[in-house]
Amino acid sequence: MKPARTVPERNRLIAERLRQAADLLERQGANPYRARAYREAARVVDGLET
Repeated sequence: MKPARTVPERNRLIAERLRQAADLLERQGANPYRARAYREAARVVDGLET
């Protein structure tokens, strides 16, 4: 059985997925404000402790 991930580790994984989504949106030519919102969400999630 895998050990449970710590909250900060999960936050980093979630933040990375948000950054990947922002990258994809940019490559697709989506609204730049939308991609920026995903990057901002990633920054916030990275800063969460719990």
